[in-house]
Amino acid sequence: MHFSCKIRKFCEGMQVYENLLEDEEAMHIPFALSFMVTIVTIVGQMEQFLIDLKNKVCREIPDIHYAFVEHIHNIMSPKFERDMASYGNMTLREYIEKKYGEFLDMTFPEIYRYIYDHALKMTELVKVVRREIKKADPVLFKDYVLKRIHEGNWNDVKENYQEWKDKYSEVTRDMLLERQERELEKYLKKGIMCFEDEPSVQKMNSVDYDYHRGHLNSDFVHSTEYHKAYTNMVLRYATRKDGMLIVDLKKYGKYISNYFYQFTESQKVALIEVLVSLDLIHQDMQIFTQGQSLGSAASLVEERCVIEDHIPDVLATPEAMRLWKKVQKAGYVDEHFQPKLSRTQAALLADAMAERLGIKEKWKVFENLWNRRNMHKDIYEAYGQQQSLAFQEELKRIFG
Repeated sequence: MHFSCKIRKFCEGMQVYENLLEDEEAMHIPFALSFMVTIVTIVGQMEQFLIDLKNKVCREIPDIHYAFVEHIHNIMSPKFERDMASYGNMTLREYIEKKYGEFLDMTFPEIYRYIYDHALKMTELVKVVRREIKKADPVLFKDYVLKRIHEGNWNDVKENYQEWKDKYSEVTRDMLLERQERELEKYLKKGIMCFEDEPSVQKMNSVDYDYHRGHLNSDFVHSTEYHKAYTNMVLRYATRKDGMLIVDLKKYGKYISNYFYQFTESQKVALIEVLVSLDLIHQDMQIFTQGQSLGSAASLVEERCVIEDHIPDVLATPEAMRLWKKVQKAGYVDEHFQPKLSRTQAALLADAMAERLGIKEKWKVFENLWNRRNMHKDIYEAYGQQQSLAFQEELKRIFG
């Protein structure tokens, strides 16, 4: 393999490493060994290439993105550096003996058989998982959907919706209803109902399809396939309440689970994105229902979160919401209660809130909410930082 190709593979390998999950420690050493062998080979080949050039021999035309590869920070994975540093002074031999000691005396055919046997066990477990998922409590699927919403970045959806509202001096309830139907159309056309069973003619005739079509653009082109998709969505997974299309997250989550591996990546995004889009509209529609003007929307939306059901009960009490509102105002957490701080400062914030709310298993609660681990280590690190004292005093001032 030419050194140009090896350089590309080396850079791609670093990118793959950067995206490894944090719990894939077993992959650190194989990657490190591969990087070592590959980079030594590349350097050797390039040195030979330069010798050949001096002798007026060119064995390949370098296919290299020079501007990119000439800078080391473009190549080396920051995660790789952090992971290697985490082993301290442990030698490679010590690590391998500790981690893989029981395998070191195996022959290669024995290694293959060991992997084969475990892969066979995995296939049997997959059958069990498939069976158990079908029998699982629908609440689990609702929780999954809420978790996806909670962890996703939906800024593009929110900005698009705000830009639409900004075009008008006043947004009326009829305009919101129209927006709702058009957003639904957009996502149905992306195929989010593509794996649902075909509805009967009777069911297709029973839905409010004409109402839906009446809110769409004049250039909307009707098709039987689209009518089927709309029928499945509103009959199986949603109901209308005061004009709002409310999705049943239990049923909808089960549908996603049943066909998840068959959806394209863009459809997987669309399946959740449609919920975020509809919820933004519903927040404003509820303001009209409550008899308030749309101008007061911002303050109301701040107090309500699309994933409020996903917050642990101990963090959703009236007192907890009062604290959340204070730290949101201070810019320490976003609208989904996710920290906008360093890990050490986030740990201090969690500790302060837990103390005021009387939460005993504070790290378990906040690690689940913030999707992180080892927060107890973060707090110990924070205690060793001088600036932590100032931040703790600031929290005391904010909480009062």
